[in-house]
Amino acid sequence: MKIFPNDTWTEWNKTTEELRTSSTTFRLELLEDIEKQVKVFTEEVFKALSSDLSKPRTESLLTEIAPVIQEIGFFKKNLSDWMKPKKVKSPLTLLGTSNWTKYEGKGKVLILSPWNYPFRLAMNPVIAAIAAGNSVCLKASEHSGETTKIIYKILSSSKAERFIKCFSGGPEVAKELLSLPFNHVFFTGGTNIGRDVMRQAAENLIPVTLELGGKSPTFILSDADLKTSVERILWGKYMNAGQTCVAPDYVLLSEDMLTEFKSLVSQTLKRFYGEDAKASASYARMITENHAATIISAIDETDKEKIIYGGSYELKTKYIEPTVILNPSLDSKLMKQEIFGPVLPVMTYRDLKDAIKIVQNYDKPLALYVFTQNQKSFSKITGILSSGAALMNTVATHLANPYLPFGGVGASGIGKYHGRFGFEELSHLRSYQKVPAFSILKSFLPPYEKLEKKLESWKEVLYKL
Repeated sequence: MKIFPNDTWTEWNKTTEELRTSSTTFRLELLEDIEKQVKVFTEEVFKALSSDLSKPRTESLLTEIAPVIQEIGFFKKNLSDWMKPKKVKSPLTLLGTSNWTKYEGKGKVLILSPWNYPFRLAMNPVIAAIAAGNSVCLKASEHSGETTKIIYKILSSSKAERFIKCFSGGPEVAKELLSLPFNHVFFTGGTNIGRDVMRQAAENLIPVTLELGGKSPTFILSDADLKTSVERILWGKYMNAGQTCVAPDYVLLSEDMLTEFKSLVSQTLKRFYGEDAKASASYARMITENHAATIISAIDETDKEKIIYGGSYELKTKYIEPTVILNPSLDSKLMKQEIFGPVLPVMTYRDLKDAIKIVQNYDKPLALYVFTQNQKSFSKITGILSSGAALMNTVATHLANPYLPFGGVGASGIGKYHGRFGFEELSHLRSYQKVPAFSILKSFLPPYEKLEKKLESWKEVLYKL
């Protein structure tokens, strides 16, 4: 039996057209009711995130629940303006015509969301899609099952329920959904799966948004405020046990700072999580034993003398201690692919050129971080290295700014979202033109003999019109 029967798809098409042509007021009512349901079920969201990832309550609020409420608030303030038709100019050759653009819904949007920030990374694309006038098919991750259940409960309790179809299951469900003629696919996850999603979407010429990842490098230059740098890097790295697409993947450290760096790492991690991170209420766990085992195997292959902090783990509880490893081989598991776990390699360098060469060995990352007091140094590095985003003296905080687009470049992603960028990503910018009955266009109609002589003598002027 099909997971999306033909009669259900046909009926859903009718609601899709209703939403695509709906008013600002109607869409805002849907968003406001989703916001209401999120607040009603907030405690259940906390419990689900704790069950799936052992997420600390404060971390769940700051990185999952609050960003969803904030995103809705941003749309409520701005959607009316974004939906208005915008007049555009016309060249002299189209004198007398009226021209304008307008953002319109694409139709049916398939959203495939991940498990690492399972609430936020499912809900925010849904919010953008509804605001843009699209119906939504959501397939949230099977790995974060409890959070997926509460997301579906929230959406099915809202006024937007009839515009949203929710599906559960693994890759086989995603594959079947991708065979259907959606108008846009929005995928968040790993690069390899992203390639498969793009390949399947191409069969039906469906445009895609791919929010992927990569090995986000973090430079610490010799003039950096080292204490502040270490605090911010370790916070960004070990939040959600390292399962963050924009987490610092590895550090490139000026060699002359190594001794002080080691000391600060130990002090800072003990201040963050205590002597035993396993007992800390501020530290999350890996999503599954399989994911934990992948990280553990990378730790186990490392020479013990290179581990400058941490290294312990407990597979059954999916616990991996915050771990810092000095100068692992570039051929090691840690350096061959995105880590996506609580292990931070630190590569020391003498010459900045050598550090830059290391980064150039990899695909373009989702984020690039540079800790320095020198704006010229920051500009030099970001001028040489491409990335989805570039941050100076901070990590991951660009996600909190709805005025900044979020997305990758190259292998780290296609397309942008957050705030207006999500609205535009999931909209069709339609061109409109109105020509009066009496227009200069009449001069361009056949036969061309008289017009040809005029244009020949005036062609240089014509080129500039």
